[in-house]
Parts: sequence; structure tokens; C-alpha cells
Amino acid sequence: MLLKFILNYLENRQQRVVIDNEMSQLTSVHSGVPQGSILGPLLFVLFINDISEYVSPETNILLYADDTKIWREIKCANDHLVLQHDIDSLYQWSQVNKMKFHPDKCKVLRATLKHKPSLFDYALHDDVLEFCEFEKDLGVFITHKLNWTKNCQELVSKANQRLGLLKRSCSFTKNTNKRRTLYLAMVRSIFEHCSPIWSPATAVSIDRIEAVQKRSIKWILKETYSKYSKIEYIQKLIKLEILPLKDKMKVADILMFYKIANNLSCVQLPEYLKRVDYNSLPNTRKHSKTIENKDSLTYMCTIRPVIDVFINSFFHRTYIQWNKLPFEIRKITKFEIFKTKLTDHVWQLIKQTEGIG
Repeated sequence: MLLKFILNYLENRQQRVVIDNEMSQLTSVHSGVPQGSILGPLLFVLFINDISEYVSPETNILLYADDTKIWREIKCANDHLVLQHDIDSLYQWSQVNKMKFHPDKCKVLRATLKHKPSLFDYALHDDVLEFCEFEKDLGVFITHKLNWTKNCQELVSKANQRLGLLKRSCSFTKNTNKRRTLYLAMVRSIFEHCSPIWSPATAVSIDRIEAVQKRSIKWILKETYSKYSKIEYIQKLIKLEILPLKDKMKVADILMFYKIANNLSCVQLPEYLKRVDYNSLPNTRKHSKTIENKDSLTYMCTIRPVIDVFINSFFHRTYIQWNKLPFEIRKITKFEIFKTKLTDHVWQLIKQTEGIG
């Protein structure tokens, strides 16, 4: 019965092109699923579900709708050959399933900090794949050096365009609350997308991002040509109940860490992050002080960070912020209560730092 329902849903469909009220002739659709439908994405995912079986055990594969990524750590020349074999296997899968990959949309990104990385030209059937220094993946720019400067630049550019659009299109809106809502929905949301992944690490990127919000605050309060000191800017943010973007991203980091640590997410803590076991710590003056000032919800990193890519990565930077939180906040078991208390704590720190009562 279910099979008949699905067949009836897919069979005998037709489509046409409409331009300026002019319509082409109807033509039959012999493959694919209806775009914009609820059932379509589910059927597509079921159709491609076996694609992961066509890559080698140590090759990783991730699927998101029709976006497929594979990657593998290259330790020796043979790993290149294995990865090329995986590409060939996926090509054969596409031929059998009549879903040919478009070579121009397939890119190779070599993520490495080595000055002389191992080189290899990968090919999809007869087409040599293009190497790139960065690629946009689900709205986030990934670079070959795994830093986020490029992503921050693109987001700042996009946010400035959105802010300009608001200023031109919504100049008639004088109400502060409405302008605030428009800013949060149209501009600030750009910086909140996947921020735990790309949160800026350099002062330059942080200042550029905050500059967008400062211009937005001036627009919201109809003070476009005013100049704010740092304390004045913070006071405006407090008035509007809008966190500085750096602190907003810190809150987003900690909220994600809370979900992971409390098994509220499918993501798992990495093996190098462990809760501190005080019974196993040596009985020294240094560790006695650590025990005195820490608690059972404190995490420690079991590997020594060496490169900035790791130091600035989500788990490493966030476990440090987590450990700095008061135990009374970290022990909260209800997510919504934790979120409220965390936000209040961050606001309190901001006011203390700036000397605002």
C-alpha cells in the first residue's frame, strides 16, 4: 500500500517553464523528486543512503541533501591512491544510479599547514578536479589553512549589505523596537549562523564584526552621525538588551558545550577532554590548590596544544570558558534555566569590566 502511494506520488508528473505569463508546453518528468515538497527530500535521502558503503573504512563521508564530502588523512603516498579509488567508486555508484556528478562542482581542498604538502591530482572519471584554497560549505567558508579570516570577511561584507538595505528600505520605521527586531533578524543573524564553528580568534576580525553592530545600533537609535566611546557603546547595548557580538558568540559556544556535555546533542566530547579526577592527581602543592579551587564539573585537556588551529578550535577554547563559570551555573540541569543564568552572568561580567553600575 505504501509503495503504491509513493508510486502514485511520483508517476505521471509534468512540468513547464513560465516567463512573463508566457508558458511552454508541458513535458513529462521521468526522474527526480518534486522540489519544495515535504516527501521529496526524504525520498532522495533514502535513494542515496547506500553511497557511504562505496568508500574505504578510513575515508570519512558526510551527506547533507545532495551535498557530499569525503576526506582522508594523508599519511603516505598510498593514501592518495586510496582516496582516488574512493572517488572512482563513487563515480561508478553515480553511473549505476543515474545521478552523474558535475565535475565543475567538485573541488579538492587540501587542508594542511605544511610548507611542502604531498601533491596528487585527483580525477573524476576523465576530468581532473580543481584544487581550491577555500570552499563554501553550508554557509561557512573553509580554507586550506583552517582559519576563519576569509569567513569573517565574507560575513562582514554580507552584513554591511543587509544593513544598507535596511537603511534604504526601512527609513520610514521610526520605532526603536521595530528597528531592533529588523536588525536582529536581518543582520545579526548572519553572524550567529554556525558561530561555534568559525568564531573569530583575531582582534582584527572581532573589531570588524563589532563595527557592523555599532553602526546598526546607531541606526536603531536614530543616531547615525554620533560617535560612541567604548563605555557609551556598552550602555547603548545594555539599553537595547543586545550583547556585544564577541560575548554573544561566547554564549553560543558555552550553550553548545553544555548540550554536548549533558548528552543533549548527537555530537560527542573529544577523547582529549576529560573531567578532572581528583583522586588521580598527585598530592603536590600545585595540585592541592587546583583541587581547592575546582570542582567535579571541571574539564582538562589531556594533550598539549601546539598550533593555533587547535588552540582556537571549538572544544579547546570553550572548555576553558566553561571552567571559568561559577559552579552554581554549570551544575544547572535545565537548559533554559542554564541559558538565562549564563546570559545574566555574561552581562554582569561586561558591566564589571567597564565599571558600569
